Amino acid sequence: MYRYVGGILVTSTLDVSDPCYSRTVKHRLSNVEVKQGSYNCFYRLVKTSLGLKICCSSISYDDMERLPSPIRFDETDEVLGKIFVDSGTAGFFSTPFVEYSDEEWDKLCDDIRERSYYYAYPGTFFTCSGYGDGCYEVKCKRDSEGRIIALCIVFINEDEII
Repeated sequence: MYRYVGGILVTSTLDVSDPCYSRTVKHRLSNVEVKQGSYNCFYRLVKTSLGLKICCSSISYDDMERLPSPIRFDETDEVLGKIFVDSGTAGFFSTPFVEYSDEEWDKLCDDIRERSYYYAYPGTFFTCSGYGDGCYEVKCKRDSEGRIIALCIVFINEDEII
């Protein structure tokens, strides 16, 4: 089941990363060029052998012509790259990327625990990362002009869903 959690505004580039990584860490996607505008944020909650988990989080360009609905990704979609996760969370961050102080990070972690799965605020959307720490593919979709209009972090593959 996909859940819509709001939107973020992206000026031209964004980072896809574990939110605890600084911009100097190489295991992230930095300055990804996307179509400028508002993006809808979704996560997909699924049943696995270990209980309910987020299998993916995604953002998609809001064309304002229809109600927000997730763009579905599959094995045929372009893989933009991979990210590593060490905090059990990952997401999308409109640049410039905000590096959190220890106090700010503790507050964000508390907020995630209260919401159970996600955190969203202007320019930022991130979720728990499926089974937790690991290496995850980031997929994208492009418009007819070649601009990225949707991104998805895949935490759990379809064959692991019950």
